[in-house]
Amino acid sequence: MLANHSLFGAQYANSLDIKIIDEWTLWRNETKHIVADTPYDCGFTLRQYIVSAVDEFKSALLDEKPLQISFSGGKDSSCVVILFIIAMMELKRASLLSSVVKGNTIISANTRSENPRALQLMLEAHTDLSRFIEKEGLPITLILAEPNTNQTLIGRIVTGRGLPSYSNKSAQCSIERKLIPTKSALSRFYRENNIDIKKTVVCLGSRDSESQARRKSLKSFGGTNSVKFSTKSKRYEFYAVKNWTVIQIWDLLNLAGSNQNKVIPSYSENFVKLAEFYRDATGECNYNVTISRNNTKQEGCSSRSGCFDCLRVQRDKSAEQLSKNKQYEYLKPLLHIRQFLSDIERDWSRRNLLGRTLYSGFSRLRLMYSTLILVVLYLLL
Repeated sequence: MLANHSLFGAQYANSLDIKIIDEWTLWRNETKHIVADTPYDCGFTLRQYIVSAVDEFKSALLDEKPLQISFSGGKDSSCVVILFIIAMMELKRASLLSSVVKGNTIISANTRSENPRALQLMLEAHTDLSRFIEKEGLPITLILAEPNTNQTLIGRIVTGRGLPSYSNKSAQCSIERKLIPTKSALSRFYRENNIDIKKTVVCLGSRDSESQARRKSLKSFGGTNSVKFSTKSKRYEFYAVKNWTVIQIWDLLNLAGSNQNKVIPSYSENFVKLAEFYRDATGECNYNVTISRNNTKQEGCSSRSGCFDCLRVQRDKSAEQLSKNKQYEYLKPLLHIRQFLSDIERDWSRRNLLGRTLYSGFSRLRLMYSTLILVVLYLLL
């Protein structure tokens, strides 16, 4: 299904009076492209998926709701940004930028432990976005959040201040390296620009077809492909590609770009480098290949790419696959670091009886409660 209230999202956003005719407005008119206009098994075409999401973005922008786009540089969030930029440009072509709410952001997090190639692609995308936003005068602010040194791999793990986030523990790494820095950067931005955070719409690239766990999570938060207030997270949310499969994702990335031969306009020339990265990480890719448009097909080109020291998964299969390629041989020592951290999870000889916690203004030594219990039990035995 597409947008809940209408196939094409907000109807008034779809019927705006366009003042300038170019690639940013003409893309809607074509109806015979072999990829964009051939229906999937669900009955809808890619163009209809795009129109639905773009109009929902425009509806929010004209409804005094600042948009906060979470951008990792991966395939799903790249599609969300493409749709968001198209919405902005259509409003500009309708001479309505002055009516667009201020405080729109595209925010990314550099955990300082990212896969080096993934980080490079994300930073290159930021450069493309920055140039495009400045050139077109769009009311969008790019934010790149980073953790403090004491929240990084070096500051927390190597110094002995804390343990890695093993799979059976809480995801402290995600909280300290990503969640806290992004929340801090956004809070500072909203405060300095007098933006009402309660009206902000958080736009995420999560999709139902990613996995059963993702589908369950989206359902628990009441996530939809239209702007909706979540009673669980207490904020407005919009999952622009929630009902998209990996087929639609790669079809859009294949067709989007600033080249004349591209069907869908974009801020970037093309997304070939991103596709090549996924191809190298998985060994196969749907990109640029005509395959069955069956939406039940197992997702390919869906490699996970996160922190190189992540222990939340048993194996970093994408990094292992990449390291087989001479181009990515630099990942091998990083994989060794990850494996070392995994191997010493239960090596108590490497643990310190004294836990070190940093407090504001000073540090102090504190005997950790759990360790104390182990010591007492050992002495009693």
